[in-house]
Amino acid sequence: MKALFLHDLYYIRSNSAVMSFLLIILMLADASGGIWGLTAMWFGMFSYTIYASSERQGWLKYCDTLPIERQEVVAEKYLFSLAGGAVLTAIGVILRIAAALIFGRETDILIIAAYICGSLSLTLIYPAILLPLSIKFGSHLAWLGTVVIIPLMMAEVLLSTFLTVSSDQPIFRSKIVLVMFIIFAVCAALFAGSYFLSVVLYKRKEM
Repeated sequence: MKALFLHDLYYIRSNSAVMSFLLIILMLADASGGIWGLTAMWFGMFSYTIYASSERQGWLKYCDTLPIERQEVVAEKYLFSLAGGAVLTAIGVILRIAAALIFGRETDILIIAAYICGSLSLTLIYPAILLPLSIKFGSHLAWLGTVVIIPLMMAEVLLSTFLTVSSDQPIFRSKIVLVMFIIFAVCAALFAGSYFLSVVLYKRKEM
């Protein structure tokens, strides 16, 4: 599996200039206290982009010639997106706390918990929907899965915005955090189920 991780890391490094610019912009947006989870959402989208690139460049066919099981190929894509999203979520938490201290904005454990749930939800939902679609129908058709993703993303944006503007009303904050946690639980369940579905589909896939 190490070779698979190195391949994906190389893809990131080969596009480092554009990615660094986008990453800085999204991290600043996360730290601003407005829309949440943009950085982690971007990485979730990127996991699909890497799969699409691997498919076009013949990397997936090449993997079949290596002593690597197909299940490992699928597992690496999910682990890579999960690990990257977790790291970027942690960075986002640090940036939000730093911004709150610098600019004197109120923050507490509920807001941080909501941010973590929202950010990880956006990380998980993209590979959960797009990877099995890519395996089954090809990456050129998998983008149709965004019709499921966009409503969830908009709901998370609205909830995070409302949580930000209602920071002086604890009763609303606790309810929104509960909703965000439920969304995260649903996304985590979809992510786990998607992995097992992708394993089955990829084992049957003809290269």
